[in-house]
Amino acid sequence: MELKLGERIRSYRRERHLTQEQLAEALGVTVGAVYKWESGRSVPEIGLLVEMADLFETSVDALLGYQYRSNDRAKTVRLLKDLKHVRTLDSLQEADRALRRYPNDFEIVYYSALLYHLRGIEQNDETLIARALPLLEKALSLIEQNQDRAISELSLYTDLANVHYELGNTSKSVELLQEHNPCDIHAALIGDILSREEGQAQEAMSYLSVALLNCVTNQIIITNGYLNVFQRNGRWQDGLAMLDWTLSSLPALKKTDCSNFLQKSEATLLVVRAEFHLQLGQREQAAEALRRARATAQAFDRDPSYLADHIRFVVSKEKASGHDNMGSTAMEAVEKLLCSSDMQELRDLWEGICHETA
Repeated sequence: MELKLGERIRSYRRERHLTQEQLAEALGVTVGAVYKWESGRSVPEIGLLVEMADLFETSVDALLGYQYRSNDRAKTVRLLKDLKHVRTLDSLQEADRALRRYPNDFEIVYYSALLYHLRGIEQNDETLIARALPLLEKALSLIEQNQDRAISELSLYTDLANVHYELGNTSKSVELLQEHNPCDIHAALIGDILSREEGQAQEAMSYLSVALLNCVTNQIIITNGYLNVFQRNGRWQDGLAMLDWTLSSLPALKKTDCSNFLQKSEATLLVVRAEFHLQLGQREQAAEALRRARATAQAFDRDPSYLADHIRFVVSKEKASGHDNMGSTAMEAVEKLLCSSDMQELRDLWEGICHETA
């Protein structure tokens, strides 16, 4: 095994903005002792290691910088990962064996927690689900061992919130999600949980509205990404299917008495739809898509609104609005897209449609 005690003591001390003198005072030792530890000339006694781990709010293993070289450990981690997909209680026996052997290993603790949570849900057994709580809390204390970018302190708090919810601790679950909610990533989950609670409808709607706006924004971004790929690969039919998905969603979010800024995106997507139809030799369908694009753009430009609460189902606590770089009007966005197209046939078809109603 490899120990990096001196480096770790120095790193933890600096993270907490402590001088060597301050650390020495906190531990009741001399400054010279701290200097020797950090330079690797000596090591602290076991009692001081435990005291330092508590001071730095970490585990002794993490403080030591202990790195396993055992192939058995790596095999155990792979086994625990694979057991997520095996719906049997035998997997928990494997988790318990792994925890006895590697009680302070982040991956072992974390994947064991997941297994207890999953098996508990499948068996509808709160006792098993509850076993995941201390394991996840321990995983948080060992997070510095983590090398997997898909796992983070944020994801662990999310897992904890989900476990608390499964156990009926709704208030604790919501509290954790609210405390760890950067960029409103938990808005949908918080809204869903609150919607089930008596007297929380208004608060739930606020979170659900944020989640809905994020969802629609992501849907448009995802659609554009797929369309770029399909365009490069000549997958025109797949592109039309993707457009069907989004173009059926956006109109459903329009209120009957006002426009909303999603209509600008709808108009530009209809132009792309026309181009895909032309690539398939479907001129009439392309013309219909352009007519819809023109009508949608004109409808928005007659009474433009970028306010979030002009979108159906959205209820904002505070004033919120949308922003884009497509142009000052929806028609400008459509014409900018047409000008960037390589298809002269598309531009000619647009000109003809504009003259139809001129």
